[in-house]
Parts: sequence; C-alpha cells; structure tokens
Amino acid sequence: TTTPTVMAILLRTLCQGIKVGVEIILMATDGGCIAAGEKVIAITGTGRGSDTAVVAIAATSTKLHELHITSERIYIIGFCSGAASACIFASQNSVGALVLDGCFADVRDMVADQAVLMGIPRFLVNFLTPGLLLMTEIIYDYELVNAQDVIADVACPIFFIYEENDELISLEEMQLLFDLATHPANQFWEVGDAEHSQSYKTHPAEYIERVDGFLSALD
Repeated sequence: TTTPTVMAILLRTLCQGIKVGVEIILMATDGGCIAAGEKVIAITGTGRGSDTAVVAIAATSTKLHELHITSERIYIIGFCSGAASACIFASQNSVGALVLDGCFADVRDMVADQAVLMGIPRFLVNFLTPGLLLMTEIIYDYELVNAQDVIADVACPIFFIYEENDELISLEEMQLLFDLATHPANQFWEVGDAEHSQSYKTHPAEYIERVDGFLSALD
C-alpha cells in the first residue's frame, strides 16, 4: 500500500504545479505500491474540462497501459475543471479511483458563477450562454458534457473534496454528485476554512492523510 511518507512527497511535488495551471494528476502504481516503479503524470489545464483535456487523459492512460500498468492501478486526481474531465473520462473508461477536488456539476452554472465573480450580471450571462455554447460547438466541435449527467456511469470509487469557502461551487452541487455516484466505497470530505480547490494549501497534512487513507483502503 502507499505510505504517508511516499504520499507526502508525491502530493507536495504535484500540488506545487497547481499554481501554474495543473488540473489533472494521474498516479500509476505497480504491484500496489507507489514507491515501486512510481509513475506520475501532471496534465495542464488545456481545454478547461473540454474534450481536449479528456483526450489528454486518454492518451496518457494508453501510454501507461503500454507500460503494463493495469487500469485498476491508475488513480486520477482532478482539480476544478480537471475534476470534471477526470469524471467524464472515468465514465467511459476503467480506472482504479478518482479524487475530485472542487468538481462542478454543470458547465452552465460554472460559467455563470465565474462571470458573476467578474462583475457580469447573471441575467446577461444566462442570455448569452446558449449562443456561446453553440459557437464553440460549431467552431471547436465541442460537445457539452456535465459531470452530473455521467457520474453514475463511473464504476470506480470516488473521493469527493469540497472546500467550505468555495466561491464557485456550492455544497449542494458536490452533494448532488456524491448522491448520484454509485460505488459503496465513495467518500466525501468537506474542508473547513479553504477556498476553491485550495484545501491542500491550507490543510496539507490532513489532505495527504485523507487521500492516502482513501487510496490505501482500495488495495
């Protein structure tokens, strides 16, 4: 199983990258031990939860399979849009586990909430969003997929992380995703005194302990 020391080194290294836009982390373990043949890949936020990000996960997963790492030994940690991309990928492919940190349930709601934080009236966002989505579909061949619509198809265990002071995602949204998910080993952690996808920065020791405990219990 993973050890707290290995997990601490792993997460400290990876979470430093979040500051520069890393949204998805794939941890691949061989023989049930991250320390043996450790393989870690960080994927940037390219695509912001779109098809591009899902394709990037798929390509990386395929490469890991070529290295004779089985699907159940691949764990994905997703932050914000990366969490949604990880959810979409896992609904269509087999992986060992997901950690979804600050995952939004609905793309439209996420866009509207971000726009409101930028000072744009919500009614204006709601008016413009259908047209913008149509344009992205035509120009970029973007197909809208919401995490809430596919999470029931995710077969692996999921660890949900919600930050109490999240200004983009409500507790109700994360609770909805948790309720829609079907695996009996799923867990939910509400982190106090933390902002959107920032719980590692505010609670590093507890973050490591909880993620490590969740993944270790799967072995």
